[in-house]
Amino acid sequence: MDNSPIYPANKPFAPRFNLYFFGGIGLLVAIFFGIIAYTSLDTAPEVSDARLEKEAVRGPKDAKVRIVEYGAYGCVICRRTHQSGIVEDVLELYGDQVSFTFRNYPIRVKHDPLAAEAAQCALDQGDSAFWTFHNALYALSNADFRSYTEIAPYVTLAEENGLDADALENCLDNATHKRTVEHWDEYGDSINLPGVPTFFVNGRRLNNPSELETAISEALAEAN
Repeated sequence: MDNSPIYPANKPFAPRFNLYFFGGIGLLVAIFFGIIAYTSLDTAPEVSDARLEKEAVRGPKDAKVRIVEYGAYGCVICRRTHQSGIVEDVLELYGDQVSFTFRNYPIRVKHDPLAAEAAQCALDQGDSAFWTFHNALYALSNADFRSYTEIAPYVTLAEENGLDADALENCLDNATHKRTVEHWDEYGDSINLPGVPTFFVNGRRLNNPSELETAISEALAEAN
């Protein structure tokens, strides 16, 4: 069999060079656009400083006593604390003398940050929408929450509770508040938050939610 090259003898490497050259360029282009695509998926959209700091507050913002809870929707103890009604009880007992703010500090489970994002998307629809959605998330059983691994159930929950479900879905699809959730996560780390739930009353950290009423009474006495 004749094994001589079919290409002209004076250009034995030209076709192979062209193949490697253009193949290499194609590979570099593919890698370049692959990096862009991966980065666009992994990088959180920019959020203004004002929105990062935006919080829903129950009660007067100038109340004598400010209660801040750091919690997570996937936290079993947080869910138990919420469902016990301890926060609702002190808010009803002390009325306009206290305010309450919830800050999400996601636990390291697969979909807890997604729940935090969904709550921030609800906040985009107003304080009332946030608290409605917040309460609905904590009203779920632990087993039900564990099934909330995708966007769809959060959208359904929003619709069932009178929120704009399409807006919330769009917000989650675009990871609009991925950075907002990261911001509060980083903030919790910066103050050496021991875990969740953690309550502060006028800046004083409590060891247990059961201390809330005593801490509020003491803070009011100091304020007066």
